[in-house]
Amino acid sequence: QLHKMPRWLLLSLLFGLAIASSFEQPSSSLFGLVNIGSSETQQWFANSTLNVPVDGTVITSILPAYTLENWYNVTVPGTVLTALLENEIIPDPYYGLNNQKIIDISQTNTNNFSYWFATYFKVPFSSPKAHVWLELRGINYYANVFLNGARVNVDTLAGMFMRQRLEITEYYFTNNFINVLAIATSPPDPPGVPNGGQCGDGTIGESVTLQYLVGWDWMQPVHDRSTGIWDKITVRSTGEIILNHPFVETSVPGIRYPDENRQSAAYYKLKVTLENLAQAPLTAHLSWSIMDPNNASDVYDWNSILKLEPMKSTDFESENIQVDNPRLWWVNQYGPQHLYTLRLNVSYEDEDLEMVLSDSHQFSFAFRNLSSNIDLSLGGRVFQINGQQIFVRGSNWIGLDAMMRGLNSTNYENAVRMHRDMGLMMIRVWGGGITERPEFYDACDKYGILVWQEFWITGDCDGAWIDPTKKDSQARRGEYPNWHSLFLASATDAILMLRSHPSLALWCGGNEWKPPADILPKLQALVNYLDPGRLFIPSSLSDGLGPSDGPYGINFPTWFIQII
Repeated sequence: QLHKMPRWLLLSLLFGLAIASSFEQPSSSLFGLVNIGSSETQQWFANSTLNVPVDGTVITSILPAYTLENWYNVTVPGTVLTALLENEIIPDPYYGLNNQKIIDISQTNTNNFSYWFATYFKVPFSSPKAHVWLELRGINYYANVFLNGARVNVDTLAGMFMRQRLEITEYYFTNNFINVLAIATSPPDPPGVPNGGQCGDGTIGESVTLQYLVGWDWMQPVHDRSTGIWDKITVRSTGEIILNHPFVETSVPGIRYPDENRQSAAYYKLKVTLENLAQAPLTAHLSWSIMDPNNASDVYDWNSILKLEPMKSTDFESENIQVDNPRLWWVNQYGPQHLYTLRLNVSYEDEDLEMVLSDSHQFSFAFRNLSSNIDLSLGGRVFQINGQQIFVRGSNWIGLDAMMRGLNSTNYENAVRMHRDMGLMMIRVWGGGITERPEFYDACDKYGILVWQEFWITGDCDGAWIDPTKKDSQARRGEYPNWHSLFLASATDAILMLRSHPSLALWCGGNEWKPPADILPKLQALVNYLDPGRLFIPSSLSDGLGPSDGPYGINFPTWFIQII
């Protein structure tokens, strides 16, 4: 049962105060969300930019209509390589020596791997009052977006790990008319040159992208460098107020026990940024509820009224809200994984004096306290969950699929469940891979697996040692990537995307090496500000996790006993 608090909370806000008053429920909704990735009813097409002599305004024009009939039928999310494989243009690189039969991007011009991805779609957003957005959760590496004869983005989109949200209200056709969308994608440049070693000649590290694509000692190169739309693509509609980056920060004080019949109180804060798109002030009616994981009918509601300045964003932070006898989240092998559901809505009164739902989010969170310290007597880092010290058994995670296929809830859950069944408690997401997807974290939340998430730095690419197989010097590689502001923007986006997951244990600057000297303190500051209380370590060999790595050979079981 939740602590009895006043229904109306007086909250300090950036641009005013929450006002206690009667709370009117919306009578209509401007919110909507539709996935336009490939499905039984959603077809995508692809073609090389070299085969298409016109630009995106022509490809997406309605009158006269441009035909896509000679383009490949493809699956999105997907890449150039998966498009070619689906259409039997290349052999399956996972069989035999087939990968050697596929030309590598470094052996040709990057334009040969620059591709258009296009689709026709209809979405049932009909209100002229709505804002409509195209949301891209992953494009590699550069992209330009066209819709219904117009270019949508002003600047070319860049970065594999940057989510993109583009307003398409002025280009979008309502009332179920057909929309034509085309996205031009091109690879990281330079794409790197495979040479049989870790990250090839190293130059893939100049970009903020997936480093193992050039090959490692455990895999062959991915010849298109995963160019394309590699993650979800959706269309969202909202009203004049949008909810950005909602986050629940929880506190579970004291030492807890999973078998206690009644837990002492825990606390949470809701944080969210409300953006007013209107050119006039608006009164936002913010409401949220949390659902008890053991009783779906047990829902607890809060609400607040905020005054929003025109064309500005307002940061909202609730006071600490007490929850009596909370259901706690424990690490695998130590207790159950209770997850609460948070529903968050914002409404406002429009010019017709109608209360409309403007935006909505729903996600899971948990009450848990994860702490960590370096134990000098053990010579390493130890972790505590809800005040109880745990022995961490873990594994390294490279990725689900080298060609970025099947990054969905079902496949992630199957893989993470196997880690649970092996009695593991932590997965380390290696810095040469991707920022893992929310669906991966959902599975780790469900099965009680902690996650050590690294940013996109590796000692092999980024200058940890002298390496004659690399094109650039150790000092030059230590400055990778070339675009430091893009790295930090991508890191910011990753933190905002994942910070509500209870399974997220720590952020790590990189694999066996730390980011460049100017990036590292800014990265630390970002974690401290955006994800307070979460551990940050500069590299996988620092702060109680080093000073050495390996071994990388095969050892008899007695070797591990002797080390212990």
